[in-house]
Amino acid sequence: WEQEIKQNKHPNTQAYDVVIIGAGPAGISAGIEAKKRGYKYIILEASERPFNTIQNFPKEKPMFYEPKNMEEPSELKLKGDTKEELLDNFFHIMKKHTDLNIVYNEKAETIETLAEGEHTIKTKTHQYLARKTILAIGKSGNHRNLGVPGETLPHVYNQLFDPHAYTEKNILVIGGGDTALESAQLLQKAGATVTMSYRQPEFTRPKPGNIIACNKLQKEKKLTLLFNSTITEIRTTEVDIAINETKETRSFDNVFIMIGTQLPYEFFKSAGIKIANAKTHITYWWMTFAIAFANIVYFGKASAPLDTSNGISSAIASLITGTIKEASIKTIAWTSVLVLGITGIVITIDLIKKWKYYFKNKWSYIKYTYFFLTIIFYLIVFFGNKYFSFQLGNKDPYFWYSFLYTITIGLFGARRIATAKKTYVTIQTTTLFFVQAIPLFFIPNVVLPWMNTMGWIHPWIIEHVFLGGEWWRFVGFVLAWPLFFWNIFTNEPSIFWLIVSLIQTFIIIPLLVIKYGKGAYCSWICSCGAMAETLGDEYRTLAPHGPKAKKWENVGQILLLAIIITTTLHILGWVPHLQNTLSGINNILLNGYSFFVDTLLAGTLGVGLYFFYSGRMWCRFACPLAALMHIYNKFSTWGILADKKKCISCGLCTKECHMGIDVMGYAQQGRTVTDGECVNCSACVNVCPTGVLSFGKYKKLWGNKNNKLSS
Repeated sequence: WEQEIKQNKHPNTQAYDVVIIGAGPAGISAGIEAKKRGYKYIILEASERPFNTIQNFPKEKPMFYEPKNMEEPSELKLKGDTKEELLDNFFHIMKKHTDLNIVYNEKAETIETLAEGEHTIKTKTHQYLARKTILAIGKSGNHRNLGVPGETLPHVYNQLFDPHAYTEKNILVIGGGDTALESAQLLQKAGATVTMSYRQPEFTRPKPGNIIACNKLQKEKKLTLLFNSTITEIRTTEVDIAINETKETRSFDNVFIMIGTQLPYEFFKSAGIKIANAKTHITYWWMTFAIAFANIVYFGKASAPLDTSNGISSAIASLITGTIKEASIKTIAWTSVLVLGITGIVITIDLIKKWKYYFKNKWSYIKYTYFFLTIIFYLIVFFGNKYFSFQLGNKDPYFWYSFLYTITIGLFGARRIATAKKTYVTIQTTTLFFVQAIPLFFIPNVVLPWMNTMGWIHPWIIEHVFLGGEWWRFVGFVLAWPLFFWNIFTNEPSIFWLIVSLIQTFIIIPLLVIKYGKGAYCSWICSCGAMAETLGDEYRTLAPHGPKAKKWENVGQILLLAIIITTTLHILGWVPHLQNTLSGINNILLNGYSFFVDTLLAGTLGVGLYFFYSGRMWCRFACPLAALMHIYNKFSTWGILADKKKCISCGLCTKECHMGIDVMGYAQQGRTVTDGECVNCSACVNVCPTGVLSFGKYKKLWGNKNNKLSS
């Protein structure tokens, strides 16, 4: 791009090589660099001065720069212990660049992307054409509101400019972030009586130094901290506060609402900038398409063909023939074929319209070509098997499903290895591929049938291990109950598989989890985890976060209870005098569980939502084996260790976690990440820019939790 600018002058003499929006540290630094490189540039600043956000900080606000040993390539260095010292440093550097092209009071209102990839930036009075645009507006936006009566009263503020203006005043500071804690400290230092209200039971987000300082002030009775408290109403001299759900009324002279800011989403939207995880109407078309295809795969391979002997009328009528389960499977599968066709037209139009967006690089072409060929291939296998007595390679759809599953893990696993460039990821992904390729695909689908034709399998093994030649049961050596439950749900008791399942689920897996955490199985052995870590790798940042999502994680515990009850009743059904009594309820429970859990949740939604809510939806929210391992994990000695001194609160670790864990919350406090959802994928460790996180043992099995043994 730099070569293009130097060699090819823009035909429009009014056009800029770079338009920089914002004259804060990032904007000024970008301007200095653009000037050095000889670009035609301009800096647009909405206010009347540079560094406006910093200039609005409270007087004598302390400044923190972490990590301290990081080299700054910019000429605009961050130096100074207070706001004033930092600004003095900035203005001293700016004196060397008095010719910077800055326009003040020029707020960018819209950014329009042109067909050539250039931008038109519009303000109230001007319009600017740019080859490239740099948004250097920082993280500050519109102040968040509490949404309670009285917060717009004149004595209620969102910013603190001069703490000394509130000497001997009774002040309430609302919030639990760095801004709130620093404001409380400055006000107390200036002679105000300060009370802090925070909705959580403790401070977790602020820098450790701020937390220590506020806790010290509380111990010295110089600061009142009200945890688990929410504001319900603000009046002229009083505030209603619910503390641990008990309502109190307290008197205050001034109130500072320091609960953060919201990014200017409307501005981003008008500029065509996509917000991470934001869903649009076209997103739901893609989602419906993905779920429809997943339905065809998971319900279609188990569905019966429609009766087309008398045309469409007999085909529709045959949808509701058979048992409730059979009719439901057929209806879902064949309705999904229709939905796939309709949504396919819409997303094809979207692909053509946004070709450059979807096909940004070589990998994009490989990925979408693979998706297209996979869909066509499976539809041929599906329709051929159902209507034309055609079996590709004399194999049924189950074989080709397993084949495509394995190829997908291999292809997307190769991409993960290439992009991560980490030894841990390489070994982990390679292990996952070979576990899927050999014991889960090649042995049951190729080796065992061939060995049987050669007469190399003992009759006892055929009868008691594979129950008469059902080679697919071999996967039960890898996939344990209650994830894979079919080896238990046999008409007659299979002592062999009962013993294997007991050893797997209640001896081997607990030992693995206790020594190396839940991820030892989820991210190194399990086929669901293999797909999530490979195909789902690009989409891990789409995982739902927050309290609501954490509550949904309890679904797995409910499903664990359901499969325990279903399994227990099935085993009791083997008892001769209980067989007739329990056969009806057992059929209902097994059919219901296999339909709703094994097919709908683990299959259709588990895979269909990969590209919209991350690849760990099934593993995180619904897998009963994962729920069981949560119990084992309480005794685990393994975790992700955190060095809080290095944490800069960038949030990348939390963003990368496809299990929705607030990793940054642990890192900021230096706590070991022991959340039961963690699957040791290593994404948070790899993405951390300052090396805060590492794997290791953090306690002895029967000892102190804080005893770090190795990392």
